[in-house]
Amino acid sequence: MEHKTQELDHMTTYAHLFSQVDLARLSTRFQPLSFLLFLVLFGGATNAHAYEVNEFDEGSDGWTIYPSTMGRTSESGWVNVGNDGEGSIRNTPNRTRYTYYWKLTKDIDLTQLSAPSLEVKFHFKGHGYDYARIQIGEEGARRLSDFTTLHESTSASTDPEELSLDLSEYAGTRVRIQLVLRKPYGVVERRIGLYVHRMAITTPTIPHELDDQPEQLRISAFNIQVFGRSKMDQPNVVTALTQIITRFDLVMIQEIRDLSEVAIQELLNEVNLVSETPYALALSERLGRTSSKEQIAFLYRSDKLNFGEIGTMPDPDDLFERPPIWATFTHIFSDEALWVLGAHLDPDTVSEEIAELYEIYARHRMEAPEGEAMVVMGDLNAGCRYLTEEERVMATLFTSSSLISLIDDDMDTTVTSTYCPYDRLLVSEEWSDYLTTSGIYRFDQELSLTGEVARAVSDHFPVWAQFNFE
Repeated sequence: MEHKTQELDHMTTYAHLFSQVDLARLSTRFQPLSFLLFLVLFGGATNAHAYEVNEFDEGSDGWTIYPSTMGRTSESGWVNVGNDGEGSIRNTPNRTRYTYYWKLTKDIDLTQLSAPSLEVKFHFKGHGYDYARIQIGEEGARRLSDFTTLHESTSASTDPEELSLDLSEYAGTRVRIQLVLRKPYGVVERRIGLYVHRMAITTPTIPHELDDQPEQLRISAFNIQVFGRSKMDQPNVVTALTQIITRFDLVMIQEIRDLSEVAIQELLNEVNLVSETPYALALSERLGRTSSKEQIAFLYRSDKLNFGEIGTMPDPDDLFERPPIWATFTHIFSDEALWVLGAHLDPDTVSEEIAELYEIYARHRMEAPEGEAMVVMGDLNAGCRYLTEEERVMATLFTSSSLISLIDDDMDTTVTSTYCPYDRLLVSEEWSDYLTTSGIYRFDQELSLTGEVARAVSDHFPVWAQFNFE
């Protein structure tokens, strides 16, 4: 079993990296690419950011198209073309009189947004078509009567239109948005009716000033989806990751899949390039039954935490796909001891693995030094189809009086359109009085990322908690 720890002197790290890294590459890497993209798309506004941007340069970009094909042919109902000097998607004209509607439809999660807007660029050509409508309804709505019309175009326009539609009354809900092109019954129209260039959800930027004090401690668990060399080759992803990690004093990173173990070291180096305080690394062994093994890493501020040990929990009965990792730290300001139990559980055997995870916690609690706090955190896949409500109620991990669960069942820790509390963070009662705040770090909102960039970073948001030992 090989365990690795590394603590780098901060100034040495700076000198070493600047002697080896091309400065032009660094200047490119640390440009706020997502924000620049937003400025280009939305006219330089600085008080809002793009939560979800869909540009129809290729395919339908996540939107469901109707009709999928034209009648009994294999020709798609929507095709990608150029229009007005940029990419778009347009309807395929009907060669018979029996197609009356063309639709682009998508379910969008507005539950954690404030004052959202729908930004649209489209070009209604008129011809023999009745109208182009932008509509909104409840998630999963199907009938036209289930939708409210936000905008309707009935007259052809010479140039594409750009709209900003207020969705504030739908904030906090999940909705279905659709753009509908309608042709009259019995009419054969061989000309194009509609080009759609862009559909985007925007919301006001939520500033979050970081109050960094020595008596405070912020810990986080973050599943960085399939983290490896390919992510480190994407400058905008690296920029976002360094901004996320430096919000916290201790970050447990999961789903590291890099045989060379170079990517996580590169990430540490990049973090230390932008951080005013030094970060160090403790890395687990590679774990997993299959060839697709994973590691867990702890990136921590060495000016706030002293690192103790890291290890892998014994799993003699082979109950875990990836056995949990444990690590110990001491908060320098308060001298408070912390034992962290981290895991990325197998979605196929979540219920069984969660039960054993609690047993590991309970055994350690009986043997732990007096006053030592314990945290259980990670991507436990603890929700939706992986862990049913009945199974969760029976899981002692979530019902034990000695553990405080900081992520509720009605929270969403996923970046994608799913709404699931997969990632969890639980803290033992020793630190309950020190807890000041906790939740889900919505890096898409905090960093003004487009939906595309956010999904490139990960399909999970970090879960986190802050403690104050003053």
